[in-house]
Amino acid sequence: FLPGPEALPHPGNMLSESMKYSGIQIAYFLWGYYMLQLMLYLVAMVISYFLVLPLLGLVPALYMEPLWTVLPTVVLSLLVNYIQVIVSRKALLQDHYKDTHRGTVKALALNNRRVYHNFTYFLFFFNILLGLYSCLL
Repeated sequence: FLPGPEALPHPGNMLSESMKYSGIQIAYFLWGYYMLQLMLYLVAMVISYFLVLPLLGLVPALYMEPLWTVLPTVVLSLLVNYIQVIVSRKALLQDHYKDTHRGTVKALALNNRRVYHNFTYFLFFFNILLGLYSCLL
Protein backbone atom coordinates (compact mmCIF):
# COMPACT_ATOMS: atom_id res chain seq x y z
CA PHE A 1 0.00 0.00 0.00
CA LEU A 2 3.01 2.31 0.09
CA PRO A 3 3.77 4.26 -3.08
CA GLY A 4 6.81 3.24 -5.04
CA PRO A 5 9.82 5.54 -5.29
CA GLU A 6 8.70 6.71 -8.72
CA ALA A 7 5.47 8.12 -7.23
CA LEU A 8 7.18 10.22 -4.53
CA PRO A 9 7.40 13.97 -5.14
CA HIS A 10 10.62 15.96 -4.96
CA PRO A 11 12.01 16.10 -1.37
CA GLY A 12 11.89 19.91 -1.40
CA ASN A 13 8.20 19.78 -2.25
CA MET A 14 7.59 17.17 0.48
CA LEU A 15 9.30 19.43 3.03
CA SER A 16 7.35 22.53 2.05
CA GLU A 17 4.09 20.54 2.12
CA SER A 18 4.83 19.34 5.66
CA MET A 19 5.37 22.96 6.70
CA LYS A 20 1.98 23.93 5.27
CA TYR A 21 0.00 21.00 6.69
CA SER A 22 -1.17 22.39 10.05
CA GLY A 23 -2.18 25.76 8.65
CA ILE A 24 -4.05 24.24 5.74
CA GLN A 25 -5.81 21.77 8.05
CA ILE A 26 -7.18 24.61 10.17
CA ALA A 27 -8.21 26.43 7.01
CA TYR A 28 -10.32 23.49 5.87
CA PHE A 29 -12.00 23.41 9.27
CA LEU A 30 -12.84 27.08 8.85
CA TRP A 31 -14.12 26.45 5.32
CA GLY A 32 -17.52 25.31 6.54
CA TYR A 33 -17.95 28.46 8.60
CA TYR A 34 -16.84 30.59 5.66
CA MET A 35 -19.33 28.94 3.33
CA LEU A 36 -22.12 29.54 5.83
CA GLN A 37 -21.23 33.23 6.05
CA LEU A 38 -21.01 33.46 2.27
CA MET A 39 -24.46 31.96 1.81
CA LEU A 40 -25.96 34.32 4.38
CA TYR A 41 -24.27 37.25 2.63
CA LEU A 42 -25.60 36.15 -0.77
CA VAL A 43 -29.12 35.79 0.57
CA ALA A 44 -28.91 39.27 2.11
CA MET A 45 -27.55 40.70 -1.15
CA VAL A 46 -30.31 39.12 -3.22
CA ILE A 47 -32.95 40.47 -0.85
CA SER A 48 -31.41 43.96 -0.85
CA TYR A 49 -30.73 44.05 -4.59
CA PHE A 50 -34.11 42.79 -5.74
CA LEU A 51 -36.36 44.23 -3.00
CA VAL A 52 -34.83 47.12 -1.06
CA LEU A 53 -32.77 48.97 -3.68
CA PRO A 54 -35.50 49.05 -6.33
CA LEU A 55 -37.91 50.39 -3.72
CA LEU A 56 -35.45 53.14 -2.76
CA GLY A 57 -34.38 53.86 -6.34
CA LEU A 58 -30.67 53.26 -5.64
CA VAL A 59 -28.21 51.29 -7.78
CA PRO A 60 -24.92 49.93 -6.33
CA ALA A 61 -21.94 51.51 -8.14
CA LEU A 62 -18.83 50.06 -6.49
CA TYR A 63 -18.65 46.42 -7.57
CA MET A 64 -14.92 46.49 -8.28
CA GLU A 65 -13.84 47.80 -4.87
CA PRO A 66 -13.82 44.34 -3.20
CA LEU A 67 -11.57 43.06 -6.01
CA TRP A 68 -8.98 45.77 -5.39
CA THR A 69 -9.15 44.97 -1.68
CA VAL A 70 -8.56 41.22 -2.12
CA LEU A 71 -6.10 41.21 -5.04
CA PRO A 72 -2.95 42.28 -3.10
CA THR A 73 -3.57 39.55 -0.52
CA VAL A 74 -3.84 36.87 -3.21
CA VAL A 75 -0.67 38.05 -4.96
CA LEU A 76 1.24 38.16 -1.66
CA SER A 77 0.09 34.67 -0.70
CA LEU A 78 1.22 33.22 -4.04
CA LEU A 79 4.58 34.98 -3.69
CA VAL A 80 5.16 33.65 -0.17
CA ASN A 81 4.13 30.16 -1.30
CA TYR A 82 6.81 30.14 -4.02
CA ILE A 83 9.41 31.58 -1.61
CA GLN A 84 8.57 28.82 0.87
CA VAL A 85 9.21 26.13 -1.77
CA ILE A 86 12.51 27.76 -2.79
CA VAL A 87 13.71 28.05 0.83
CA SER A 88 12.74 24.41 1.42
CA ARG A 89 14.79 23.26 -1.54
CA LYS A 90 17.83 25.52 -1.13
CA ALA A 91 18.29 26.18 2.59
CA LEU A 92 16.69 23.36 4.56
CA LEU A 93 17.73 20.19 2.73
CA GLN A 94 21.13 18.58 3.13
CA ASP A 95 23.37 18.02 0.15
CA HIS A 96 22.73 14.29 -0.01
CA TYR A 97 21.66 12.99 -3.38
CA LYS A 98 19.98 9.79 -4.43
CA ASP A 99 19.32 8.24 -7.82
CA THR A 100 15.71 7.88 -8.92
CA HIS A 101 13.90 7.33 -12.18
CA ARG A 102 13.83 11.13 -12.56
CA GLY A 103 17.59 11.39 -12.21
CA THR A 104 19.62 12.49 -9.21
CA VAL A 105 17.59 14.45 -6.63
CA LYS A 106 18.23 15.69 -3.11
CA ALA A 107 17.32 13.28 -0.34
CA LEU A 108 14.73 14.31 2.24
CA ALA A 109 17.18 15.10 5.05
CA LEU A 110 16.94 18.31 7.09
CA ASN A 111 20.04 20.40 7.40
CA ASN A 112 18.84 23.22 9.64
CA ARG A 113 16.23 21.84 12.00
CA ARG A 114 15.99 25.01 14.10
CA VAL A 115 15.53 27.16 11.00
CA TYR A 116 12.86 24.72 9.81
CA HIS A 117 10.96 25.01 13.12
CA ASN A 118 11.22 28.81 13.16
CA PHE A 119 10.17 29.03 9.52
CA THR A 120 7.19 26.76 10.19
CA TYR A 121 6.21 28.67 13.36
CA PHE A 122 6.22 32.10 11.75
CA LEU A 123 4.38 30.97 8.62
CA PHE A 124 1.68 29.04 10.52
CA PHE A 125 -0.98 31.76 10.38
CA PHE A 126 -0.09 32.67 6.82
CA ASN A 127 -0.58 29.03 5.84
CA ILE A 128 -4.08 29.21 7.29
CA LEU A 129 -4.85 31.95 4.75
CA LEU A 130 -3.13 29.91 2.07
CA GLY A 131 -5.35 26.97 2.97
CA LEU A 132 -8.44 29.14 2.57
CA TYR A 133 -7.29 30.13 -0.91
CA SER A 134 -6.62 26.49 -1.78
CA CYS A 135 -10.18 25.72 -0.69
CA LEU A 136 -11.42 28.33 -3.13
CA LEU A 137 -9.48 26.82 -6.00
